[in-house]
Amino acid sequence: MTAPLRCHLLIGPPASGKTTLAGVLVPLLTAPGEPPAVLLSTDVIRAELYGDAGVQGPWRDIEARLQQRIREAVVAGIPVIVDATHAKRPWRLALTQALVLPKPVEWIGWWLYTPLSTCLQWNLTRKRLVPEPVIREMAAALADPVFGPSRAEGFAAVVAVVPTHGRELEALLRDELARLDHRI
Repeated sequence: MTAPLRCHLLIGPPASGKTTLAGVLVPLLTAPGEPPAVLLSTDVIRAELYGDAGVQGPWRDIEARLQQRIREAVVAGIPVIVDATHAKRPWRLALTQALVLPKPVEWIGWWLYTPLSTCLQWNLTRKRLVPEPVIREMAAALADPVFGPSRAEGFAAVVAVVPTHGRELEALLRDELARLDHRI
């Protein structure tokens, strides 16, 4: 029996470094001669659907496109990285447990432990600012000791990451990827 496809769910408040981490993770998941891992961002999907990533729009439309793209990548045997906050348990469960996929998937959660003060600071450097109350709400949801991300949600592993930038982040992710088989 072949091993399940490893797919990756990024978890963190807005401006916590998820998109930066995703950009570093894509080439680390791509074997020579293989198609690159598929990076799916709800920001990008909102921009496609509504012409602007800042337009929240009906979640059912965003979710339908996200799920379709996940299914397409899984059928093709290509790892997926889902770049969204996933700050609340039902949002994570919608992918790790409720989404029916055509092949077995092993979900890895990448939980960015970015201090709230850093998220607020990094938010000020973004093109699209997220309102501060939204960042605070998402950070509080993730800090909840009962409802924070856990393996019980259907993850093969949840990897806690304190974000750094550049070369340090690549080395950190490379090390975590090498240890995944021992953590699962």
